[in-house]
Amino acid sequence: MMLSVTAGLQIVILVISAVRVGCDGVVGSGRVVDACGVCGGDSSACRRVAGLFTRPTLPPGYNLVATLPRAACNVTVAELRPSRNFLALRRQDGSFILNGDWAVVRPGEYDGFTYRRHDPESITAPGPLRSPVDIMIIYQEPNPGIKYEYMLPMKVDPVPPIPGINPRPNDKHLKDGSPLNGLDKSPAFPYGTGVQATESQPAPPPARPRGRRRKFVWRVTGFSECSQTCGGGVQTAVVQCVREATQQVVPERRCPEKRPPPQTRRCHTKQPCPPQWEAGEWGPCSVSCGRGGSQTRAVVCRQQLTADLNMVVSDGACAMTPAPARSQPCDGPPCPGHEPEWRAGPWGECSAPCGQGNRSRAVMCQGPYGQSGEEECPQSDRPADEEPCNMGPCPETRSLKHSWLYTEWSQQCSQECGTGIQTRRVICSEGRDAACDASSRPEDRRACSSQRHCAGQWFAGPWGQCSCGLGRQTRSVICIATIRGQQRVTHDSSCPHGLKPPAERNCQANTCPSELWFTSDWSQCSRTCGTGEQSREVHCLDEKQKLANNCPEELRPPARRTCNTHECGTQAVTSGDTEKRGSTHHIKSNDNPVQNNGVNDQAIPDNNGADEVHHKGNDCVDKFPNCHLVVQARLCKYKYYHNNCCHSCRKKF
Repeated sequence: MMLSVTAGLQIVILVISAVRVGCDGVVGSGRVVDACGVCGGDSSACRRVAGLFTRPTLPPGYNLVATLPRAACNVTVAELRPSRNFLALRRQDGSFILNGDWAVVRPGEYDGFTYRRHDPESITAPGPLRSPVDIMIIYQEPNPGIKYEYMLPMKVDPVPPIPGINPRPNDKHLKDGSPLNGLDKSPAFPYGTGVQATESQPAPPPARPRGRRRKFVWRVTGFSECSQTCGGGVQTAVVQCVREATQQVVPERRCPEKRPPPQTRRCHTKQPCPPQWEAGEWGPCSVSCGRGGSQTRAVVCRQQLTADLNMVVSDGACAMTPAPARSQPCDGPPCPGHEPEWRAGPWGECSAPCGQGNRSRAVMCQGPYGQSGEEECPQSDRPADEEPCNMGPCPETRSLKHSWLYTEWSQQCSQECGTGIQTRRVICSEGRDAACDASSRPEDRRACSSQRHCAGQWFAGPWGQCSCGLGRQTRSVICIATIRGQQRVTHDSSCPHGLKPPAERNCQANTCPSELWFTSDWSQCSRTCGTGEQSREVHCLDEKQKLANNCPEELRPPARRTCNTHECGTQAVTSGDTEKRGSTHHIKSNDNPVQNNGVNDQAIPDNNGADEVHHKGNDCVDKFPNCHLVVQARLCKYKYYHNNCCHSCRKKF
């Protein structure tokens, strides 16, 4: 089995190598990924970073070894010799990629990293890494040494910060207060003398001669769906002919080379399939002939882990689904002296009530255990299952060869205007309708229409709602006339004028509220400045204008409100004064305009026009320094604040 798997892998490798698809997806381009993970790069912009962590004694549990920076490629982390310690990888958010939470995982692929536990333990990744990753060691015995190395583009910082070390240049202590002893303070090597690191830059390779760019090339534009959703499947590359400059797909005849052979790749290799029952072939029947035997088969729980690993697991893993039957009854071949034979049933009725017809019967092959397949009985001995039959002469009947007769359509329509009906007579030539074919009987009625307009008719809609008490209600009244067979709304002159229904009428609805609130006008402000007060009369009156006590208290209008809240040191400027003086005076107000109005404050009075300012064009300015508080308190609806904070209020709305 192992030899066949190895041979299959070698065939796949040979097929893939024969295709020679570059890292850019172009067939035959020859481009490969350099040491920094750059497609078509020459490794000239890469540097090699290597480190050795040799601190022997560590605190029990997880300890930080180094941090792999973002964009690191060709990562290799390995112990120098086998030990009871374990390697682990941790993300920057604290979650682990492998061997986290004191749980050691099996060797395999984990988020782009390949974990091997062969002595010694190792972790590799082609990269480039999308984010920094911490190398951790789960310490259980003296550390034999951990070696790590990776390639990094020169534009990326190879030593990103690590939690636990203050990155300030003058701070020579760790976060817990322990000094660094003047040794290497690089955040990638937090344990000082226990870490040694080197960086190297390979010499740039010689420049390749410039070749003539091809216009059309074969490019891998995608892959097909995976053949399996779990356990490792196969995807086939989609190869298309494209214009190399724009990557636009063009007809295949544009590419000069022959279409490359199909390329495949593995997919869904990290997701094992759920365990499922697998039943084998049924074994032989326990009896050599006759009935009453039984046969069995093997039923196992099997799980597809990878494309090359399909193993039998415990039956408990398949407990969620019922297991197939492991045994079933069976019959052996017929014993000697019990050969299958034909059996015929009784004849059925003749297909015709009189004259010639056909009749049939059931014919089956009967074996020793019941009905068998017809191929088991001799075909030459098969009885007939159909034969002709004669039910005697039929009684004489007259043929329905009579025709329908009809008159001309009536000359006049049944309606003088609009749509009506025309009629005609239809009879059978024999005198009785039963002697003619009813399905071919001609019509004796049809629709007709007159070009003459019919007189209109009045249509009235429903009455509208009546106001409380004695009121009026209305409804719609329209004239509808039939014109060329269709009803249309026309002018009222088309309908009888004297018969038009009324569109208005008096009505008596539900009783109106007997008691309502009544108010008088506001009185003059008690002060011209410095916050005055206005009042008005509020009374509850019934239908006879007499005082009452049953008005809704929650609807009671306010009887008092504040007015002239500006300070007495300033005076409002009317629009007339503004036009005469050619300037505008700023009007001060209290610092908290919200508190200037009481609970019953409804509006700021006009104050006989003294506070009203008409703003035109550029005259709309704020006259208070705290107009933003007016906007926040939603006082712009009052004329006083709207005039003196014109700009802010207009900007708000």
